[in-house]
Amino acid sequence: MRLATLMPLCALVGCTVVQLYLMRAGFTSFSFDGALYTRSLWGIAHGDWYNALRDQHALALHSHYVLVLLAPLARLFGAHTVLLVAQGIALMAYLLVLRWAVFRVLGQRWVAWLVFSALALNPLMLNGFVAGVRPMTFTLAPLLYAAVRLLIDRRAGLS
Repeated sequence: MRLATLMPLCALVGCTVVQLYLMRAGFTSFSFDGALYTRSLWGIAHGDWYNALRDQHALALHSHYVLVLLAPLARLFGAHTVLLVAQGIALMAYLLVLRWAVFRVLGQRWVAWLVFSALALNPLMLNGFVAGVRPMTFTLAPLLYAAVRLLIDRRAGLS
């Protein structure tokens, strides 16, 4: 991938992580999810599986089992820091897989750039990444990749 393609994606991811970090400074209704997942991750990392914000088990909150995988890192670096970095990585992975998928299906044409830009900057997709830290966004890149691979395999008659 060319540097000219990678730089705008890095800028978008960087701005998203900065925005999420600034939302952490003021606990508002917009950052409630961030506080909820931060508390759950902190609790799991320290052996406390009860989330007092919602008065229930940490994994009962939308069943985000990925928090268990992030727990060792949260113990070392802090829950919110780990969630911010993971959110940034998830957004970058989603954008890279989205770019791969669009260009794989449409080819190297200006139409592919138009479709990629429309999908990458779509508020409905970006909202999941920029409105707060949400572990569900960690699954978008692998799901998109699997769906496109399935489509490609079917076109090739492999399935």
